[in-house]
Formats: sequence, C-alpha cells, structure tokens
Amino acid sequence: MGQLDGKSAIITGGGTGIGRAIAKRFHEEGAYVVITGRRKEKLDESAAFIAPNGEKVHKVAADITVEEDIKRLLDETINVTGSLNILVNNAGAMRFGQLHETPVEEWNLMMTTNAFAPWRVMVSAVPHMRKAGGGSFINISSIAGIKSFPGAGIYCASKASLQVISQVMAMEAAAD
Repeated sequence: MGQLDGKSAIITGGGTGIGRAIAKRFHEEGAYVVITGRRKEKLDESAAFIAPNGEKVHKVAADITVEEDIKRLLDETINVTGSLNILVNNAGAMRFGQLHETPVEEWNLMMTTNAFAPWRVMVSAVPHMRKAGGGSFINISSIAGIKSFPGAGIYCASKASLQVISQVMAMEAAAD
C-alpha cells in the first residue's frame, strides 16, 4: 500500500527531468498522475516510463501560461481521476544574461512561466481541492530565489516571487 493510494496529482513539466521523476515516484506510491507539458512527444515518453501498461497516468498537452489550457487541464483531471489532491508546479524557464542586457521578452517568459502560471494553476485548483476535502501544493523553486547570482537576475526574481506566492497561498488556504 502506497502513501498516495487514492490520491490524484497534477505535475506540470511532467514530460522531462524533475517532473518526470516526481510523477514516477508519485505513481509508485499509488497516485493517479496527470502529467502536463507543451510537447506531446515528451509526455508520451514520460507516460511510458511512469506506467508501461498505461495504468493511472494521463497526459494533457498544455501550456500553463495560457488560461484556456489551465482550465482544460483541470477539467480533464477531474473528468479522468474524479478529484484533485496534489498539484506540483514544476514547469519552469531559465535564461542567462546580464540584467541590463536582458530583452523584455525573456523577462516576460520567465516571470510568466515561473511565477504567474503557478499562481494561476493554484488558484484554479483551489475549488477542486476544497471539494476533495483538501490538498497539497508543491511548488518547485530554486536556491536562486533566496540567493542572487550574476547572469541570472530575472530567473532569481521569478523564483523569489514564486516563493513568496507559495508562502501567502499556504497562509490563505491553510484552513482548507
């Protein structure tokens, strides 16, 4: 019997790396995992790695910076698993460069992917978790959110933002 038997979990960025490893471990512990990412082929590879027989794993190709994709992700999760207990905000973007030379587009990419999108997915998940009797948010950040590094200023700012958003969400949703 696993620690996550009967639970369902969304893992953003579940098509590669850390997200894939988290999904695999959650699945081993009994969770029904829903992996999401922008690249369908990577999700297919991850799903085969997580559950070779296809049991208790669902893939949703989505861009969590797009509001309609977030809604579709949550709707599919509820339709397939029946509830939502865990959200792992793992998807992220990182670019390097001097702060004073960084294009606005890179600021927008990192802040949107690393801070705004996780907040939007959490906000969208709250009603579903309340209905399930509670849940857990796990936001993957970085030491860069605590300690700044030259050449990664915007990444550092985006991860610091995610850490503060996580703290506030924890305080505001704790009763649930």
